[in-house]
Amino acid sequence: MTDVRVAPVRYPEESPKEVPQNDLHFTWLIFLRENLRAVFAGRDDVYISADSYWYPVEGHPEESLAPDVYVVVGRPPGDRSSYLQWLEKGIAPLVTIEVLSPSNYTPEGRRRLADKLERAERFGVEEYLEIDPLFGTLSVWERQDGATEHLRSVPRWRSDRLNGVTFESRDGVLSVFDKNGAPFRTLAESEARAEAARTEAEAARSQVAVEAARADTQTARVEALEAELAKLRGSAQ
Repeated sequence: MTDVRVAPVRYPEESPKEVPQNDLHFTWLIFLRENLRAVFAGRDDVYISADSYWYPVEGHPEESLAPDVYVVVGRPPGDRSSYLQWLEKGIAPLVTIEVLSPSNYTPEGRRRLADKLERAERFGVEEYLEIDPLFGTLSVWERQDGATEHLRSVPRWRSDRLNGVTFESRDGVLSVFDKNGAPFRTLAESEARAEAARTEAEAARSQVAVEAARADTQTARVEALEAELAKLRGSAQ
């Protein structure tokens, strides 16, 4: 009998065919990813990624998608080289976000976006957003029971699936807010807050160390007094 060996299926983590993006595009990817992670901080069932591959079908790497940002509800956070859906209890991303860049303004770029939307819908995404930080525009598609929904431009969108996060287009500027109406922090603000938190934690640790040293000194003093008292009692007897 002929020994037939089948090569294992490869699921690449990156593609040489991807179109390079500009600084604004990359900044928005990180801006959205980090703020969305803050929105869902404390939850152990939300995974958020940016610019990484999602493979929805085992054995079919050609069906891969690479959403700019995607949110999976029902799976734990943590580092992954790519999202292999069949290893994640079959759970598809709930929301995907595409951040437009100049490459998307060409006919080929629009075709790629249309293909992303079609496959996102086919593989279970419930909400798909296209945002253009350069022109401040916003388009949205969401799954509706029994109805065909088309991508549409809107001036404002509140996403219940993203815990009340709101995207707003006004006078050519795109802004993002949390459920309380507070604007998403810039990367510089996030870094400053993290540094302040680290400084506060270090100060707290230093204070604990001082208090511990003070307590040790007090304990040693008490023990010395007790020893001296015992010695005096022994002499008196």
